[in-house]
Amino acid sequence: MEALNQKTLDIGLCLFGLQWTILGTFIDQMKIPINSYTYRLSFVVTGPDHITALISPRKGVSLTKWSLTEEPLRSLDWVDRPSYFLYYSYAEYSEPWTFSIDLSVTKEYIKDSPLVDMSFITHYLHGHDLITGDFPLC
Repeated sequence: MEALNQKTLDIGLCLFGLQWTILGTFIDQMKIPINSYTYRLSFVVTGPDHITALISPRKGVSLTKWSLTEEPLRSLDWVDRPSYFLYYSYAEYSEPWTFSIDLSVTKEYIKDSPLVDMSFITHYLHGHDLITGDFPLC
């Protein structure tokens, strides 16, 4: 079992001349080999009450199972790769979002290369983080 460090997504990036900041989402991830061709990635995500996750397995990798529904619900393809769109929201229930995905590799997969591209997007719809200050130019 390979434990990956807990991360805080608190980054700033410059797009279109504006400074963007992503904050407040914590991701704890574990990578567990199920067999020689399948890995399970488990996530514990905390953040605001509305979070979006985008998942796109790399070339030679398939998302074969997840803990959310009986079968993964595939969205539109992105750059000739399958993608999956998840939207997590709650009202008063404030437990971390815990889920896992199983990724199977084929002979096209290059050993020790990344398995998947993922993005977590937080949505602050109320409270003190609802309104941000002016974005400074980069």
